[in-house]
Amino acid sequence: MALVHAGEVSGNLHVILEQLSDYLESVADTQRKVVSAMSYPIFSVIFLTAVITFLMIFVVPMFEDVYSKFSAKLPLATLVLMGISKLVVNQAPLVALFAVLSLTGLWVLTKTKRGGIVGQHEAAVSGIRRAVDVVSDGQIRADIRNSNWFGCSGIRVA
Repeated sequence: MALVHAGEVSGNLHVILEQLSDYLESVADTQRKVVSAMSYPIFSVIFLTAVITFLMIFVVPMFEDVYSKFSAKLPLATLVLMGISKLVVNQAPLVALFAVLSLTGLWVLTKTKRGGIVGQHEAAVSGIRRAVDVVSDGQIRADIRNSNWFGCSGIRVA
């Protein structure tokens, strides 16, 4: 509203509205780019989780049967993997509940103003909050444009 009032007073309302329109378009464009850039990693994590779950439920138990028939002495890493597989198979509802609660906790953490309970540990959540701010506010382009970080280096920011 202050911009519109300043434009009316100075007689340059059309210039102010054009600049405001350009700014809002660039914010919307930045938001679209961030969402587009995040879709591939999110899909990758979901697919990776499905593959690991499949391996833990179906493949690792088959190898466990093979190793038990040979009475082979297994390395610690293999024993840990087989233990995790048994946990996933035998306690599936508990593991699913833990996963859902963990994801819900991370989501709540990113949605609160100061990072929720761990807000006092600013360094731990500042990166997550900055990423959420970029997506929700589209401020990154405005911050770069308003600062002179890249001006002296010759980097052009559109």
